Amino acid sequence: EKMYVTDIAVDPNDDNHLAVASKAHGLWESNDRGITWKQLRLGRYHLASAVSIGYDSAVVAYFTNEGFVVARNGRASRPIPIGYKSVNAIVPKASSGWYAALDDDGVVELDVKGAVMAGRRNSGMDATSIYSLVEGQEADSLWCGDGNGAYYSSDAGRTWVRRDKGLIVGAVNGLLWSGPKLYAGIGGQGMFYWNPEGERWEDRGQGMGTANTVYSMFITTEGRLFAGTEGGVLWTEDGGKRWARPSVSLPYSTFWSLALDPESPKRLWAASGAGLYLSVDGGDSWTLEREGKFLEVQFDGDILWLRGATGLVGLNGNGEVTITHELEGEKIKSFFPLKEGVLLGTVKGLWMSDASGAKRLWEGAPVLTMLLDDDGLLHVGTDGKGVKTFKTR
Repeated sequence: EKMYVTDIAVDPNDDNHLAVASKAHGLWESNDRGITWKQLRLGRYHLASAVSIGYDSAVVAYFTNEGFVVARNGRASRPIPIGYKSVNAIVPKASSGWYAALDDDGVVELDVKGAVMAGRRNSGMDATSIYSLVEGQEADSLWCGDGNGAYYSSDAGRTWVRRDKGLIVGAVNGLLWSGPKLYAGIGGQGMFYWNPEGERWEDRGQGMGTANTVYSMFITTEGRLFAGTEGGVLWTEDGGKRWARPSVSLPYSTFWSLALDPESPKRLWAASGAGLYLSVDGGDSWTLEREGKFLEVQFDGDILWLRGATGLVGLNGNGEVTITHELEGEKIKSFFPLKEGVLLGTVKGLWMSDASGAKRLWEGAPVLTMLLDDDGLLHVGTDGKGVKTFKTR
């Protein structure tokens, strides 16, 4: 019978000892260079995507939607489940255990039983889509949110550890500090805040109802926390225990981005596919300022920036400043205003645009979010390449 082999492994100490992972037939082992084979485990879905043999001759395999299985002396253990989508490859560690390459979450370390050890070994999350970035409260620390949870770095993004205990699975679209509390806006799951004492996230989105996909957040100097959602604009004054919906005068739209005037805590903008709206009373009422379909709004103190499907527009008191550079036809995914110009994240990389034109700075992946820290380091959250860091001075 034909077998679809997904991966093959050789014992690093014995060329006679082989193992294969297969589609539809599970995990198999041979001790005579492949002349004869024994099935170690079929599995619930009959699918093993990756296999390796350790330096102690133990066989480890990943079974899709089940977890890691370790086999010794011809007997396979029960699967140890993990919260990741798929495993592409496994390699043995010289000491003990293995490293496993994940489809969209970097690399994890396994112990001799096949359990994922604490922390990540990806030094930059090279296969992770990053949607949000903020500085931490400790020196050189960063937080980021990806499509599956949150990460923390204590060394300016060189290495990361996963911090998503308590989170319900969903894209972390936004991260925001409110005093000592860090809030996370989750796709489809509302809002959570990080409890440092318990080292876990706590749910603060129960009162948001069906408007529970958070796309943008900010907090006023008066302590009112706003969230732009697919169901309008919401705010809370008690850390998310109770939510108010002051957006009854806004039209229906599936996406709302928010910006605040730091000089006036009651003046804010809301942008979506329904247009740009302004509130001068803290979100209690709204008026249409500009027609159009917008994906993001930011205010840097001088210019109100609007990102649409076809480009970026800056509005100031003297008229309109439009970024018209075509960027070789690349669509803009994110932007970051600077004094000397504006950084543009596109579907292919990073550009700098100023009065003289546009210059490509980096190419390699879509840029979804950007953060410039106090040391002049630019941290770029990408779709598929994790967090990239660049020196700006």
